[in-house]
This record gives sequence, C-alpha cells and structure tokens, in this order.
Amino acid sequence: MSWPTLPCFAVLALSLLLIPFLQAEDLYDEGLRHAAFAEYQRAREKLQEFIEKNPGDPRVTEARFRLADQFLALGSILEAATVYETILAGQPPEEVEMRARLQVARCLEARGIDSTRRMDAERLMGQCLRKSSEDYAAIDPNLPESGLLWGNVFAQNEEEDLAWIRFEQNRALFAEHQHKLSFEYISLIARRLLARKETAAAIDACKQFLIKRKDDRQVTDSERAQVQLLIGDAYYRDERFEIAREEYTTVLTLPEYRRLPEAVEARFKVATTLMSQKIFAKAEEIFNELTRNPNEDTAARAHLMLGILYHAQDERKKAEEKFKKVLALAPRSETVDEIIYRRFIVYQEGKKYKEALDALRLLAVWSVDSKKVVEPGGMLRIRLSDRDLNMARGATEVPVLVTTSAGDRERVLLEKSVVGRGLFVAEVETVLGTPTPEDRKLQVMGQDTITYRYDPQWAKDFKILDQDALPPVITIAADATLKISPTEIKEEEETKISPDLFVGEEPKRRGYRLFRDEKQIKPGNNVYIRVMDGDQDVSDQADRVECTAEASSGDTVTFPLMETGPHTGIFRGALATGARPPDAVASDSTEGREAWYAIDGDPSARSGWVGALDARTPKWIRIDLKEVYRLSRFEWNVGVGIDPKEDRAPIRYVIEGSRDKLTWFPIAEEPPKQGPRIRGAVGIWDPDGLRQLGTTPEAMLEGDGNTSSRWVGKDNQAEWVIDVDLGQVTDVLQTVLRNHDQQYEVKQYALYTEKETGKYPGQDRGLDRWVLAYRSPVFDQPLQDAVDFAVPAQPKPDQRLQPLKSRYLRLVIFQAFQSHPEIGELEVYPRLDYQMEKSTKGIGASFHFTGVEARFVRMTVHELHNDGPAIASITIDDHEGKRLFPTGQNLRELATNAVLELTPGDEITVQYRDQKNIHPGEPKVYRESLSTSFFNGLARPIVHE
Repeated sequence: MSWPTLPCFAVLALSLLLIPFLQAEDLYDEGLRHAAFAEYQRAREKLQEFIEKNPGDPRVTEARFRLADQFLALGSILEAATVYETILAGQPPEEVEMRARLQVARCLEARGIDSTRRMDAERLMGQCLRKSSEDYAAIDPNLPESGLLWGNVFAQNEEEDLAWIRFEQNRALFAEHQHKLSFEYISLIARRLLARKETAAAIDACKQFLIKRKDDRQVTDSERAQVQLLIGDAYYRDERFEIAREEYTTVLTLPEYRRLPEAVEARFKVATTLMSQKIFAKAEEIFNELTRNPNEDTAARAHLMLGILYHAQDERKKAEEKFKKVLALAPRSETVDEIIYRRFIVYQEGKKYKEALDALRLLAVWSVDSKKVVEPGGMLRIRLSDRDLNMARGATEVPVLVTTSAGDRERVLLEKSVVGRGLFVAEVETVLGTPTPEDRKLQVMGQDTITYRYDPQWAKDFKILDQDALPPVITIAADATLKISPTEIKEEEETKISPDLFVGEEPKRRGYRLFRDEKQIKPGNNVYIRVMDGDQDVSDQADRVECTAEASSGDTVTFPLMETGPHTGIFRGALATGARPPDAVASDSTEGREAWYAIDGDPSARSGWVGALDARTPKWIRIDLKEVYRLSRFEWNVGVGIDPKEDRAPIRYVIEGSRDKLTWFPIAEEPPKQGPRIRGAVGIWDPDGLRQLGTTPEAMLEGDGNTSSRWVGKDNQAEWVIDVDLGQVTDVLQTVLRNHDQQYEVKQYALYTEKETGKYPGQDRGLDRWVLAYRSPVFDQPLQDAVDFAVPAQPKPDQRLQPLKSRYLRLVIFQAFQSHPEIGELEVYPRLDYQMEKSTKGIGASFHFTGVEARFVRMTVHELHNDGPAIASITIDDHEGKRLFPTGQNLRELATNAVLELTPGDEITVQYRDQKNIHPGEPKVYRESLSTSFFNGLARPIVHE
C-alpha cells in the first residue's frame, strides 16, 4: 500500500502546527524529568515556562501541582501555597479542589503553629476530609474539644508532633473528651507522658481508655492488650514490679488476649519483672519455655534473655555459651548486635581483651547497613554463618569471590571468628578507581554494585548445597560533607604557617581594623563550595554534582560543582554573587501581575502590578531601594493604553518611607488632610511599665488606631515615665492620646522633647535635658486628648511661634483615674512638606519633597476605582535628581541568571541534596550558611553628658 503524497506547502503548514505542540511536550516532559532527578530549580523553570506558554493546555493544572511540589522541595512554602490557591481560583473539579485545599492546609501548618494559621489549616483540612473517602467527620472549630479532635486526626496520620502539640494545648479538656479519641492517639499520649516521667497521668489515660471503650467495637482486642501492656510499663518504670507483673498477667489470663502476639510479649515482660526483683529461677523457667516457641525470632530473643539472666547472676561461662547458641540461630541483626555487645562485656569482665576487641569489631560486621552498603574508601566486611555453610563443618577458611559490576574481581579468604561457632569474617579495602583485578583492593565507583559467592571449586569440594542461590548485592554509597567559604577552600596539606610570623617584636597598634570573618561575604565576591561525596564518582572522567544557593531575600541559583579529577570524590565550584537591585513586594497580587511588573521599566498598562480583585482595602506596594537614600521625588502611573473599563487607579492613598521597615513616616498623601501618622515608633525607656501580656510601649505606638493593645503602668506610682524614639527628627504637627479603658485612663500628663535636637538625653528621671512641649489640664472625666503643635499663620500672643521639631518624646503621667494608667494609642502626626502634580501622561501623580531619607517606600491605597488597584510604573529620584527606580535592568533575566543577587542583611544558604547515602531510601540535605556584609562597620559608645 502506498501513502498519498502531500504538497510541500501542506507539509510546511503541518510542521508549523506541530511546533508549539512539540515545544509544550518538551517543556512538560523536561520539567517532570528534572523533578524526578531532584533538580528542583530546573524543574520549576521548565514547568513555569510550560504554564506561561500553554495556558489552554489540559495539563496546566497538573503542571501547577508539580510546580508547587518543586517550591516545597526548595523550602519556599509561601510560593507553593500561592500556586495551590491559583488552582483553586480556577474553580476546578471537586477532586482537584480537594487535593489543592489539602495542600494549602499543609503549607499553612508548615509555616508554623500560631493560632491563626492553625485555624486556617484545620478549616481547610476539614473541607478536604469531609469530601474524601476517609472516615473522618468535619470538625466544628467552635467545639471546645476541636483541638483534641484534630490531634486525633494527626495521630492517625502519623503526624505525632502535631498531635502532641494539640494535646498539650487542650490538656485541661482531655479527661472530659478522652472517650472520643482513637487508640493511636491514646497510646501516643501515654508513651509521651512516660517519656516525661508523668507516670500517674499515663496510667490514668490508659485505664480510662479501657473503661470507657470496653464495649466499643471499633477498638480491637489487640489494641486493648497493647494499652494494658502500657499500664504495666508505667508501673515498671516506677519500679513497682509486683503491680506491673499483675498488669502483664492480665494479658495472659483474659481469654480474648491469649492467642494474640501481645500475650507472648506479656510473658517476656513478666520474666523481666522477675529478673528485676532477682527472682532468677522463675524468670529462667519462663525464658526456657519461650525458647521452644516455633517462631525463630521469639526463640532467639528468649535465648538472648537467658544469656543476660546468666550474666546478671555472674555466671559468665553459661552466659557466653548461651550467646554462642543464639548466634548459631542466625537471628535478626538487631538481636545479633545485642548478643555481640553482651559478649564484649563478658569478655572484658573476664579480661579476655583480644576476644573483646574482636567482638567490638564484629558489631559493624553484623550491622544490617554494612551488609547492604559500603562507603568508598571503607572496608567491605563479609560475614558467613554456620547455617550458610551447611555441611562444611570444621572448615577454618572459606574462599569467596568478590566482584563489582564495573569488572573488578578479588578472591578473599574468610577466617573463623573466635566470637561465635561457625562464624567466618573477612575485610576487603575499597578505593575509588578504575577496576584492577587481583590487586587485593576493590576499585569501585558510585554506580557500582558488589556481589560475592563461594569459590566454585571449593563449594563443589565441600558440597555446599546453596551455591547456586542468588548472591547478596551490596551498593556503593557515602555520606556527603559540605563546606562553603568566602575565600578559596584549601585542604589541610595546602595550608602552611610560617614560623617567622611569630618572631620579632609586635608592632605598636594605634587602632583596630575589623574584617569580615569566615562566615561573612560581600556581594560581588564568590562563594566557594566543596562537596565530598564518593558515590558521585560515576565515571573515569571528572564528574559533576549540583548545589542550590538561596538568599533569604528570595533569589535562588542552582549551580554545578566539578570533580577535582578522576576518582577523587571531591567536587568544587564557585558561585558568583552580586548586589540585588531595588525590588518590590505587594500586599497581594493577581496571578501574572505581581509587584515587580510595576518596576520593570515597561510603561504599558498591560505590564503592571494589579492587586487581588476582591475590592478590599487597604492594599499596598513596597519598594526596597537596598540602601538609605535622600529622596526628592515619587511618581506613579497606571500606564499607557489603559482601557477605561479597567480603570483601577487609586483615589485615596498615602506614601510612607522607612529606614528599617519597622518605623514608617508619612511622606505625602492624596487627597490632603487624611491625617497619616508615624507607625512603629520605639519605646526606649519604660521604668514604670507592667511588662506582662505584651504591654510594652510598642503596643501603644503601632499607629493603627487600635486601642485593644495597650501600655499598662505599674500600680500606685508617684508618676509614670515613657521615652519614645520616633526614628528621626520630625516636625510634629499633632499628638493624640487614646485611652484603652475608661476605668484606667490618664487624668493628667505632659509631653517633653529633647533640649538638644536629635540627641537622646539619657535614661534618668531628671528633666534638665528636656523641654516641656505640652502639659494637660487635670481631666474631670476620661477623654481622648488631641494636641495641635502647628504654628498659625498669624499667631496670637498665647500661641506657638516655632514648629515642634523632635526625635525623642518623653511622656510623663502625673495622675490616673485608678491605681495605674493604661494607654491604647499615642499617635504622632508629622507635618508633611510636599508638592503634588497630576501626571501629564495618563492617570497618575508626581510628588516632590525634600529631606526625606529612606530605604523603603510604601504606597498604601485606601480607596480605588473598580475591584483592585493597578499601577504600571513607579519612579523614585534621589535629592540630586538621579533616577533610583526603575533601574533599567531586566528583572526576568536576574531571576534566572547564574548570579545570586543579595540584599543588606541577607543570609546565604547553600544546600546539597545527598540522594544516595549509607541509609538507603533516606535522602539527606546538607546546608551551610554565610551572612552578607556590605561594609565594615564602626561602633562607638554613646556617652550622655
């Protein structure tokens, strides 16, 4: 059959149609591939690109889930939660909604266990569990026992720490609602209480469970038996052995428990109590009976306990023989480790030091991990027991062939050990390298596997029955080490100290120069990284691994480290750093219209910040200039080409500045006379405050009008003094004192300012260095007191002639209506000096001002058109007219380049994920940190004359 021939233009058209599809396939598959190999940063980039370029693809939802997974793997919990919420915003099907909500809840839990996050997480989990097939009812948060019920859910989902936190928070309600809790939660609580030596509480919890759940069909006999054993353990911990034995015996005598595994455990525990009371004969009788148990592990454990019993009676010979007998049973590795340790003690007490040393060496040989994993450069330990050898009794040496998947081959002789009958051991040195057979060393690489089997000829001569059995497989793995430094990392042998450094007279020093230490780095310098991980040597060439570096301000870079040579297992690299340019964050954003779009230099209305479209206010956008500048201009605009139907221009807003992101000063406002106040001033001396329940000066200096948080004075003082630092010299226009509670209001107070403007007078009650600014009358009844410090245009004789300029305020309270005063808010309103011009290009405004010093600038919108604010461009100039913002840099490129951009105060964390280590299936993450230091600082003491 022949295929029809397409015209050339049809083939071209078909190819053009397929290109986007193939690109989407490549991006999606590449993202998943990077995720599978734990290359989280690359996976994130590819998945983000896939979502942006293919918004209509049916796989976008799954891509978003995978993208959120990458954020979680990188520790970026908030970003992950944002992606999950984006999925929810698209009104997905019920099963997708349930999955996303559960992930949001887990993100909230991961962020911390404060009350607000916990309530949000529990609410979301309740929605998910109600819709899932799990046998959980939705938990009403209004129920007083809701915390315990959530602890129950966490316990059943193996979230033990979260479950315990809920118990501790709701312990007063536990007795009343205990009957509603599961076996898993009760046993967890009992075990934790025992660990904290709260024996009585643990016993009561277990007994109440058995009483209240006696006829509950949801509780199995096995679970009741386990709780009964826990009661016995509690009495045993208190050395009340008779009572403990009675509790254990209950499990043996009740017919519903007799055939359960817990009954066997109870017999061991009964015998243990007898041993503790030195009733050795009865204990020996029970252990002897247990040695005849058909279960091999139970029998081995009983023999072990007999050996321990003999040793406790100082019968070392019998103990040693019993331990040998247990070894011949080839029990579990945990039991073997215990036996060899006990034999070591016996040998040591008998002064058989050679045998004791051999026993200690064998502890590693018998370890489960050492039989499955070997570290490059370590010793491969091989152990064969008499059971393995079957009919080869009497052999003193056993030859085995050890091979690697890369081709190395060594013949090794196992020698008979003095520790146990029929026990043969040997060690083979491993090294990184290319296979060299028969050189008495085993050359390995990270991807190798090692196997060993009997020498075929020897096995044939000794008639070994299982010589054709599958050989054990040992993998190569190593625990990594990570080191980072602001200077090149040198090995110990590379570092030499000249003895001449310590010879001669030390020069006289007139001063001290302080330098960055080994944990600090200046942006622009390299971070040097070294990883030592032998199992990542996987070829005969220099190999490569990857690390991830993250700055606490948000930038993340994944970068390679190269092996220093073939088969060294040492990987080195350098990460370039740079100063992060000014950036922006916002209170909230619409997807794809985040804050940084307002600073990308694009004046188009289609490239700007758009707040969440929920018609809620206030909303804000904050600019971080990275340094403190003296500013002269702030301009905003909604952008060129705005659609009138989508006009989201701010109507009422305030512009503020801050040096430290804590204390905020109003700079300008529109419209005027909104009364913006200083937010976050600091109390620097509070000798008469009652420092309980957060009643510090900061509680009354928030500047948010909220009087529920307050400052509280001590009882029955002659006067109360509070010193406040406004953060900078301020032209104070007005102050308002708002009381918290009419019963505890201020009856008379005064405000003072420092005599020498900008210099703090010091922490003493004297007023010589202070100037009275205002003294209130004695109020007849509680009221709010507002004081105007403005200078009238034509002042009268009794009015102010000079503005009130001050950085420090002293508040002195002379009288209160009760035994102490409480202040809800002390609001400080500065005089604003600015000029505003409407924008000539679209909707916006330009503000000019002088004397404003700030690193952070924030625009807070209180009223706006439509359902969310939109700002396409923000411009900021310094006092010389130099443009600080926007910078002209391509912010998209900065987010994906190979340079880690840093901001003042940043912490750099370098992370190496060790997927393969000596604990199979348990990836380890190694982290090291450096702090950022832009300049060397100079500290001088402040002396108040």
